[in-house]
Amino acid sequence: MRTKGMNKRLLILVLAMSIGFAAVWNICSVKAEECFVISVDSLDMSMLNNNDYVARHLSADAPGLRVRKFISDSNELAAPVRLTLVQMDTQTLIYDKNYGYLGGTFDSGTIYLPYVGNYTVPYLVTLSIADWVYAMPFMRLEPRMKDNRACTYGVRMRDFNPSLTDDWLMGTMVDIDELRVQGSMSVPVYASNAFVVGEAALSLRGNCLTVTLAFYTNAEVELNSFNLFCVRQVGNLLTAEPASMAERRYGIGEAIDIEGAGTVLIYLPMSLSYNSAGLLSYGYDIGSPNSQRQLILWDRNLLQGWEDRLPEVEPDRAEWMEPPEDPESSWAEGDEIWWEGEVQNEPADSTEDWEAIQIAD
Repeated sequence: MRTKGMNKRLLILVLAMSIGFAAVWNICSVKAEECFVISVDSLDMSMLNNNDYVARHLSADAPGLRVRKFISDSNELAAPVRLTLVQMDTQTLIYDKNYGYLGGTFDSGTIYLPYVGNYTVPYLVTLSIADWVYAMPFMRLEPRMKDNRACTYGVRMRDFNPSLTDDWLMGTMVDIDELRVQGSMSVPVYASNAFVVGEAALSLRGNCLTVTLAFYTNAEVELNSFNLFCVRQVGNLLTAEPASMAERRYGIGEAIDIEGAGTVLIYLPMSLSYNSAGLLSYGYDIGSPNSQRQLILWDRNLLQGWEDRLPEVEPDRAEWMEPPEDPESSWAEGDEIWWEGEVQNEPADSTEDWEAIQIAD
């Protein structure tokens, strides 16, 4: 549909500020493309004020936009071309270019849209060819996060032990005695170092621990890969990079034998894709009570590991194992004091629990 005259007339002005964009903002995301192409000739211009039509043909979470329109069969019939893009919620002109006189098929090339926030952004695309004006909406949907890393919420592995990794991924220390009393506990699943996308449920039956995952429906999570580790002695860890870890891997829902363990580390690095719109953004604070409780459990696990390595003293050798009284002896008196200090400084139990980071139904 088109008109012609000395004065340019706007053919269709869709989704003006008076109409509002709330109905279109709830459109489900489509598969992301590097560049979304608007082929003007393929559009039904009489349907541009229909939300369902706009959702199917003029909406995408692509970072780039491209506009195409047939002009003429010959360059002798070339016409001046201008393209503008306006961000409608702020009435901001973000693109305005005169392409000069063109024939054949006009192609704007890729126009990359600025990131303005984690929400659907409405644009008005206006293509002027001589006295013909084509105006159409474009809805840039909330971006879908692809192949992003995730983990259970706890303390960053680098804060547990800086030598393990430089990454932000977290591990969750679990007090087995507390879990045995509770029976189960829920821990948030943290993605992209920013959003909570679901939760991990830890359940203990007898000496069998299981870990299951549940994600928020609106996030439309795709679990691409995961590695589940249940580490009984954190002092044995040499790295937190999953590909290089020697510890055994478990499956989601698999029974894990934790007999004899007082504390364990659940480390569950994942790769997943999801929609971020409407998700709760989580901050990280190493000084928070929950983080400090996690560090206490880590230290308790380390101490238990050291105690397990101490050799048993045979009764008939106990006498010569006593420190000599001579301060000039080769027995280092400081060693005895150091060990006593370790015992005295053993972290006390905290009354904090996980309720503060559990996700409400």
